[in-house]
Amino acid sequence: MMDIETIWKFGTTLPHVSTRSPFGPDSLSLEVGGKIFALFDLSGENNFYNVKTSKNKSVELRERYACIHTAYHMNKDSWISVDFDGNLSDSMHRSLLVDSYREVLRAMSRKKRHSLLSFEIRPTIESDIPRILEIFVSAKTFMRSQGITVQWTGDYPGEEAVRKDMEKGWSMVMEHCGEVVGTFCMMTESEPTYHNLYCEEEYVTLHRVASNGCVSGIVDAAIDYAATSGKAVRIDTHCENKAMLRCIKRLKMRPIGEVTIADGTPRLVFELRSVSNG
Repeated sequence: MMDIETIWKFGTTLPHVSTRSPFGPDSLSLEVGGKIFALFDLSGENNFYNVKTSKNKSVELRERYACIHTAYHMNKDSWISVDFDGNLSDSMHRSLLVDSYREVLRAMSRKKRHSLLSFEIRPTIESDIPRILEIFVSAKTFMRSQGITVQWTGDYPGEEAVRKDMEKGWSMVMEHCGEVVGTFCMMTESEPTYHNLYCEEEYVTLHRVASNGCVSGIVDAAIDYAATSGKAVRIDTHCENKAMLRCIKRLKMRPIGEVTIADGTPRLVFELRSVSNG
């Protein structure tokens, strides 16, 4: 059974977390960026803690678990109270805490969130493949919800693409709070479909950048990582992919042309010049 000390200690291991007693000595909060994401009662009168969640997920959790209730003395739409002595597994308690931490980050300004987000980026290993395939499904579902019908169609991208990237040392995963939440391919050879585009300097190309939707900033972090190569960074997307285009515009990547990929559809290509040539 989870207890205050165990869940509190786990919460303090998350990046940039601080603690406070916001309502006197009988309260204890876990905070990120000065915002509470978990609140504990130290008086011994209440055997639960409060965490933040989305409105839809709050309803779902309360219907599914008898030990999860509408939040005590907090916003009923976005907070829940979780009993320590309920039938939740320890991993579920940790998951609720991490979800709350991410909800608080998500509500911050992009600039502040970017300063607090901590991703571990590393090469893909065999055990990551199932998780990457789940992330691809999540990303494709999001694309379809946005009306993007011509990008990532059929079985692409799938395991074959991941394994080919792994063989080249190009496949990367992004971890947040110990969970793989994103993936991308960083191609270090010249991209064949770009052969007609002007090439002023050496570059790396990002392909198959995808997020599971739990954490924002995946594209930004992938581009930042690629830029550490010291080379220009290129990426392409379809004109329907407005979310990616907004991100590219925000990062001040310059358009350098249009190409046609193997399936016969067009892609807009953008480039972030290296610092030495920026």
